[in-house]
Amino acid sequence: MHPRLETLANDLLEVAKANADLGTKETSFRSLRALLTAAGAKLSAQFRSELVAVSSRYLDTEENELKNAAAGCLGAVVRFMPDDELAGVLKNQIFDTSSTDWGMQHGHCLTLGAALKEAGDKLVSETYADQTMEVILKHHTSDRAAVVVTSTRCMGLYLLHQRRTNQPLNKKLLIVLAKSFNHAATDVKQRVAEVCSQLAAAAPEPLDISELKIVVPQIVNGTKEKNSAVRYDSEMALADVLALRKDDTLLETCKAAMDSGARESLQNARKAISKSVFMSVTKLEELDETLPRF
Repeated sequence: MHPRLETLANDLLEVAKANADLGTKETSFRSLRALLTAAGAKLSAQFRSELVAVSSRYLDTEENELKNAAAGCLGAVVRFMPDDELAGVLKNQIFDTSSTDWGMQHGHCLTLGAALKEAGDKLVSETYADQTMEVILKHHTSDRAAVVVTSTRCMGLYLLHQRRTNQPLNKKLLIVLAKSFNHAATDVKQRVAEVCSQLAAAAPEPLDISELKIVVPQIVNGTKEKNSAVRYDSEMALADVLALRKDDTLLETCKAAMDSGARESLQNARKAISKSVFMSVTKLEELDETLPRF
């Protein structure tokens, strides 16, 4: 523990706890997350415990920016927790799906996303990978689009961690992700396309053919959407996943592994991709939505 650092952290936490102004609370949580990122390992167990208690109070607030900032802090601090401390926070906060209040569900899902971003090695470990997956899937069944959008981002963060660490992608999550192109909400469909593009960019080698067979047919369906934004994002995802801006080699490999109907649909989608897609580079946004947008 570094005494002066601990004092600064406690001062920021006291502002978040006691100040009545919501904007000031949010700023304090944002500052605390930056401090955690820079020097979280130097802070005490007592401070971590107090941070968990204070940030948890705001997971169901209707003030979205404050909720995001508090959830981000709670998710980020798990990176520095020993096993016994981590187990308690996961059980009581991050993995808790018992609430019937959708606002609290959303807060827990946001926290899970931040934890996956900052401590993927812990949450996608042998100990917690299955639990993490099941919590994501539980959130994904919500009737609130905001929760489903966030759970889609969580799927992306989980799968990105696997991709970046050379692990096979969780097929169960990948299937649910791909089928989410069928969700009624436009925002969900766009996030699915975005995650597919992120997965393609996360490693120099393409997705495995077994993984491509899961995602490509659903991306093709996205290219047929009436909504122009979904259609464009799906075309970008198809170009990214099959490396079409380079050549058609991976496209042909994928077609060879498909049945005739899927093969024809893919070829038609390839022909229909707009020229602007081939002239563009996909803008990869941060999947952890608790981080501020600039």
